[in-house]
Amino acid sequence: MLEVLFSDSEKGLIKAAKKYNIKNMPGEVVGYIEKKTTKAESEKHFEEKAVGGNHQDIVNIGFLLDIGDISGEIDGNERQNVFRKVWGRFGFDNKEQEQFFQDQRKDMEKLLSAAKDGIPIRIWKSSAPYSACGFYYVCHLLRNIDCNISVVSLPEYYPISENETVEYSHWGEVDAGKFYQFLPFEKQLTNIEKRIISDRWHGLMEENAPLRAIINRCKKYNKVVNFCDTAH
Repeated sequence: MLEVLFSDSEKGLIKAAKKYNIKNMPGEVVGYIEKKTTKAESEKHFEEKAVGGNHQDIVNIGFLLDIGDISGEIDGNERQNVFRKVWGRFGFDNKEQEQFFQDQRKDMEKLLSAAKDGIPIRIWKSSAPYSACGFYYVCHLLRNIDCNISVVSLPEYYPISENETVEYSHWGEVDAGKFYQFLPFEKQLTNIEKRIISDRWHGLMEENAPLRAIINRCKKYNKVVNFCDTAH
């Protein structure tokens, strides 16, 4: 199975999640030690395990598709200029920027190759604009390829005890050892759903706004509401 995410940090987290071993990652639990808890509460709170699978089977389609011109090639000069403006204040040089785009192209080719070879694809998406736009783009990219796609949508809230919930805005906020807890949210994406969501990308391309907020436009498609996003 090939995992698809939409940022380098998320790619790194799912890579760690695939081979997660709490004995080898003591740093994962330090932030939780804030108050005295019972043994049962502690065991439940620190219940973490690996997602499983090959940690090389991961791609990042992280072109920051929520900003800038998307009317042309996804990694063309216009898009590269967007990144130069975003990264300029961080001191990234031209060599680092070119390496980034090379890595992105390799991941995109890896995704296309997996889809054509019949390898199942699992997309981890959130309602963050960059993730929502990336999801739309991947559906567009795979629109005419007969492939098995499933989607794990990050819930806005997740219960961690009877009286506590945690709020997430993107997958980068989830500990590597807790990704497995979201696997029950995995749902298959049908061909009709893939086409409908691909059409959302075409709409974004035609609009070509400098900043994109993904509004839930799928209310009339009851079967695909769970795959649409609301960005505030």
